[in-house]
Amino acid sequence: MDLESVVNRFVLSPEAILERVDEYTLYCHYLGFEPLLRTPYKSNIRKENSDESPSFSMFASTKFPDREYAWKDSGGKGTSGDIFVLVKLLYGYAKVTDAYKRIDIDFNLGFGSKEPGKAKIVLHTRPENVASWIGVKSKQFTKEALQYWERYGITYPQLVKYNVKQVAEYWLMKDQDWSYKPKSMMFAYGMQNRYQLYQPKADKEYKFRQNLNEFDLHGFSQLEYNYDTLVITKARKDVMCLDMLKEELKAEFVAPRSETTPIHPKYLRFLETKYKHILVLFDNDGKHKAELYLYPLIQVPLSSGYKDPSDFRAAMGKEQTVKLIQQLINNAKA
Repeated sequence: MDLESVVNRFVLSPEAILERVDEYTLYCHYLGFEPLLRTPYKSNIRKENSDESPSFSMFASTKFPDREYAWKDSGGKGTSGDIFVLVKLLYGYAKVTDAYKRIDIDFNLGFGSKEPGKAKIVLHTRPENVASWIGVKSKQFTKEALQYWERYGITYPQLVKYNVKQVAEYWLMKDQDWSYKPKSMMFAYGMQNRYQLYQPKADKEYKFRQNLNEFDLHGFSQLEYNYDTLVITKARKDVMCLDMLKEELKAEFVAPRSETTPIHPKYLRFLETKYKHILVLFDNDGKHKAELYLYPLIQVPLSSGYKDPSDFRAAMGKEQTVKLIQQLINNAKA
């Protein structure tokens, strides 16, 4: 470390502050809650908060290369900035240096002494696209929604069987006195009192929101144990799509919370007592964690032009899907 860097560690500055206190912790402290990324909240910046809908959101920073996060308040004048600008605006300070002083006092960083604290303070879990609580108000399936599921051969009774609802509005905090309205067609996959929200027409980073845990397994409560083969696939949509073909395929289906979240070992041990063959059918895009399982991996061929069985079913129809998946299963069992 050069002399200038050593000196700067003892000067009240953004860099020195962030050596001692975690950036996300600062957001949690000054906002008063643990914000999820890319999730709109009512703004605390404007004194006259006239938000008819939430306008404040946090996201991974690209504008500020030395920051992990940035924020934008799309209401009012469309203000944005880093954590220090946020503190300045929240307290109505004239200068951002006043925000530095506020953080120094609030977190007892010791910049007023000769030797400021050196330990980095981490108080909060890093934000993920997982909410601690989700509330849902459902509505009757629209014609558009039913047509969406019909593409994959999934009928209304199948949606009921797998506890799928169309979302009218939803909440991400228990004490939230306002609700989110889906910007496009949204579905809730129910799992006891937890949900995975699925918005198929949204951009990839907005498609899913959930508070499912590591013990939740899509399709587990619908298993009938009528066949000797279980296929672990990646999502409830694939489970429902393939379950419609179970009589032809002579198999049953489950899915973890996501391709990268392994099924809890206690479930695997139980399932191994019920099925002679367990296979893994994940997307062929290489983004899965199939190596987390000791079972044979089968995939829709890349040459087909489709990455998963649901997309293949929508494009190629029932007969071709049965033929393909049956061939994959038979080859893996041979």
